[in-house]
Amino acid sequence: MRNWQSIWTERGGFWRFTNEEDPADQPHAVLTSGKHSDGYANSRVISADPALCDQVAEDLQVLLKERCKLNKPAMIFAPESSAPPFARALAGIRGIPAGSIGKEGEINLPAGCRQSDLRGMQVIVLEDVITTGGSVRRAVELLKKVGAVVLPYIPVLLNRSSDGTDFLKGDTGEPLGMRILPLVKSPMNIWPPTLDECPLCAQGSMPLRPKDHWSAFSRSG
Repeated sequence: MRNWQSIWTERGGFWRFTNEEDPADQPHAVLTSGKHSDGYANSRVISADPALCDQVAEDLQVLLKERCKLNKPAMIFAPESSAPPFARALAGIRGIPAGSIGKEGEINLPAGCRQSDLRGMQVIVLEDVITTGGSVRRAVELLKKVGAVVLPYIPVLLNRSSDGTDFLKGDTGEPLGMRILPLVKSPMNIWPPTLDECPLCAQGSMPLRPKDHWSAFSRSG
């Protein structure tokens, strides 16, 4: 298995806050949502490189191999964002088709496949980065509604959920019986962007967008 945290960091897509002794000497991340975090992950720097994307798929296949001996998925789905390239690469290795779940809740199927074909079909939902698991939960619920059998494994590039859980949880924190299989596990905290609620702001750390200020993060990370 490759060291994906190191590869990701070298590509300018992964960073963790490390200077707890002197927080003011290191910036912290402003995410796309506007919230602040002590970590940053941008999977597009991996998915944009076909060779790296294939290598991610190879390592995800290793994670899935033992768990899918009896229950073999017939299709792989991923929420639309940065995850579908990884789903297509993994599907290619396994010799099965891949689909995606649109942001408006639509099921996007490969050519020649109809939604009715999903009834009774064993499928897997893949994600690139899991934070709260909301996108995966929506995908699972949608696929189950049309009769698909969603296998209880979620291959992911990064599990950054703040509580470090190994299992997908519901909206109210209840376990859903689906195990997260990450290549990288690195819990990251997320806070509202205010002095009262972001502890790093309160300690003097400067909030910056990593994409715009990567040199500051690479020096300090």
